[in-house]
Amino acid sequence: MFAVNFHVLRGCNFDCGYCFHSNPQLRQSGRPFLPPLGSDAYEVAISLLAQSGCTKINIAGGEPYLVPDLVASILKHAKAHGIFTSVITNGAFATIGANLDMFGISIDSFNAQTNARIGRGDVPLSKLLELRTRAKRMGVLFKVNSVVSKQNANEDFSAHMALLDVDRWKLFKVLEVANENGARFGDFGISDAEFERFVARHAHNRALVAETNAVMRTSYLILDEQLRFLDGTTKQPFTESVLADSTAITTALATLDAEALRARKGDFYL
Repeated sequence: MFAVNFHVLRGCNFDCGYCFHSNPQLRQSGRPFLPPLGSDAYEVAISLLAQSGCTKINIAGGEPYLVPDLVASILKHAKAHGIFTSVITNGAFATIGANLDMFGISIDSFNAQTNARIGRGDVPLSKLLELRTRAKRMGVLFKVNSVVSKQNANEDFSAHMALLDVDRWKLFKVLEVANENGARFGDFGISDAEFERFVARHAHNRALVAETNAVMRTSYLILDEQLRFLDGTTKQPFTESVLADSTAITTALATLDAEALRARKGDFYL
């Protein structure tokens, strides 16, 4: 049993300075931006993943709701195979529709000035609460992802997170990817101690799960917009497309660290 993150698009309507997957001006690796494949390709890929034991698919980006029809198609195909489905979005264009088990929003601050420094758009609390209400009404789990960096490490999210009453709150220590976001990482990087202080400040939140860089690098399987698995450290493809390489899934599974997966409570849906 395993989970896969589909990074269906590297484009985004926001411009988070630490992001390794959305900002062409920060990228030095020369890996070209390519359009996502069509829904037929994803249907085949999902079938192959299901046959290999995939139990969860998470759709991410960039911003996945820039290609909403593809998101809807992936969710439909995944549920046809009985796979747990999840989406992570910045919330600007998000909708909560059919075939979705968990809806996630990326929130790095509830302060407009902080969001401006990060390069993240400011989604009003009223819209977040509206999405939370809709998710609850539809029986969809509600999640928040937050990247802790120099820009927000001293903030306290407690009051806002209590209002949102999430089912899962994932905290990530900002991750440096040398060939992708290294040019501006000095504006965002923090120490382990700074990350731990942020986590401790919010430890009372029952939904909180904290992820160190080491856990992030070894406990995820990521497919890019061309259905190639990405290395957890370099974020570069280390297989060909799963449609062209019959060994791609096996190769990727060999990189998974089961202990790291349990450390981030990633087995809750398996």
